[in-house]
Amino acid sequence: MDRYRIEADGTVVAVYTETVDLRTLGHVRAVRASVVEWDEARQAWTARILATGEILGPFATRAQAVAAERAVLAAGLDATWEDHAGRLSATSRP
Repeated sequence: MDRYRIEADGTVVAVYTETVDLRTLGHVRAVRASVVEWDEARQAWTARILATGEILGPFATRAQAVAAERAVLAAGLDATWEDHAGRLSATSRP
């Protein structure tokens, strides 16, 4: 995980990555936090953060849009967000 937050109840909140198999930590709940899509009118890629409605871009490549999306979501882990779309949690169970 690039960046994560551990909540008081033991829930790990993170931006999804395949670097670590989160199933090894316990039950995984994944919720879409953003959408990267082609904007035909702009002829460019954009990323939309679902929790805030913020639109990032336009970007020349999809990779640039994904990088910007991940940076914004990771920065949001440092903030105190209410429970909203965009949470990925793994809760350890004995």
